[in-house]
Amino acid sequence: MPATVPGLPADLEEILWDVARERLPAGRLQPRALAAAVTLLSARYTTRRAELGRAGEGALLAARLLFFGPSDAPKLEVPLAEVDSVAPLPRRLRVLDLGAGTGAMTLGLLAYLRRRGGAAEVEVEAIDHDVGALALLGHVAERARAALAPVRVAVRTRTADLAGRHDLPPGPFDLVLLGALLNEVHAGDADRDRRRAALIVEAAARLRPAGAVIVIEPALRLTARSLAALRERLLAAGLVLFAPCPHAAVCPLLVRERDWCHEARRAAFSPRLQALARATGRRQAAVRFADLTVRRAGPTLAEARGAAWRVVSHPLPQKGLVALELCGAGRGVRVERLARDTTASNAAWDDLGRGDLVSLEPAPGEGDRVRLTRDHRVAVR
Repeated sequence: MPATVPGLPADLEEILWDVARERLPAGRLQPRALAAAVTLLSARYTTRRAELGRAGEGALLAARLLFFGPSDAPKLEVPLAEVDSVAPLPRRLRVLDLGAGTGAMTLGLLAYLRRRGGAAEVEVEAIDHDVGALALLGHVAERARAALAPVRVAVRTRTADLAGRHDLPPGPFDLVLLGALLNEVHAGDADRDRRRAALIVEAAARLRPAGAVIVIEPALRLTARSLAALRERLLAAGLVLFAPCPHAAVCPLLVRERDWCHEARRAAFSPRLQALARATGRRQAAVRFADLTVRRAGPTLAEARGAAWRVVSHPLPQKGLVALELCGAGRGVRVERLARDTTASNAAWDDLGRGDLVSLEPAPGEGDRVRLTRDHRVAVR
């Protein structure tokens, strides 16, 4: 897994701008107007979520296409590479993109396949309730065909309200992608967990045997905890929790309301995207998201790699030691190693970062704060 996640390639980002210039009013692309749209839409995704889907969303299409598209597309890199490392993606790939919007997840997949190399044929069925967003996605896909070589892609779009009857295509699919969809559907519904789990189960039922459903959600406490709360329902439905969790026990981070789990990786965003981020008063140096990958069968990522623990924090600085928060064996634990206890067998501890899978021998003892000894063996998986 790369320490720095690649941003959307420059030629693909330029295609987004070409389509925007051709298909959107010029006034929406002016720096001040675009920054204001990004700020408003960001608030709706986070603190004003009740306003998502309200009338006038068409005015925000430029922000979705030009800022959130290239910002969100790289988030797929981490879970996609994890799936590909255990169940290699076939050269002929059929994909269902649910809540596709202007195509962030589809673009993230295509960029990944082009970087991976080798010819690939990709057929995408993109579903969303927003006709305007899907129209832009169709134009982007048409323009991107030449740039994506040797990857060949065909994108079909369909309008549907995924908060109602799901009416999903029959499949079979190799991948089903849900990018920030759960953040929007059933947000105010008391029965939201059951409905969201049902959507994921229905999507998984359309997978080929080696396929995967990848869910990407915003890195917010509310959305991350909501995603973690779905785990038991998905297990009860017979699905495999492939990643990121290294265990199938109840999520230990649900015990305390203040706890939650998300990914944070450095990202190589373009100067244009960083400039737009600065115009909105934010820094654009990393991708942050909560994710969940499920499969119908096969080993989990942790089982395939022989790991028992996932790092769920950045290194926690403290004089004379290196500390990390780990999740595994149905519990969360802070693990520390004193600098004076560094040995060849545990030296890998110094290089761990958020998201890494690791094995520790012997396993950490009881308690929520433990210390490694000179005899511990640490291996990144």
